[in-house]
Amino acid sequence: MNISIHAGNIAVSRSVRKLIEKRLRFAFRRYGDHLQKIIVRLSSEGNPTDVRCQLQARIAGQGDVVIDHTDRNIHAAIYRSIERAGMTIIRRLKRQQDKIRQVPQLAIVAG
Repeated sequence: MNISIHAGNIAVSRSVRKLIEKRLRFAFRRYGDHLQKIIVRLSSEGNPTDVRCQLQARIAGQGDVVIDHTDRNIHAAIYRSIERAGMTIIRRLKRQQDKIRQVPQLAIVAG
């Protein structure tokens, strides 16, 4: 799983970057084989005290999951984005597994 962190117009310390990577690796450790890339974009939108966290996760064979969350606290924005992305990724992977597990009905022709 490749993780990329981009800080737009806000300063993000090394400790916050390490925290993001640690949380992502922990949250998605079970799905690492399915996740190709995760991009986290942090920026300040409108109100300078609000932090926007956009998380984009690329799922192999299924496209991207994009989550946006804005909060007054950078940690809350990050945690909530990761939490929401996790729920969405789990739902998508479950749907994919359900499709694979569906057994086609066989027609029996009486002779």
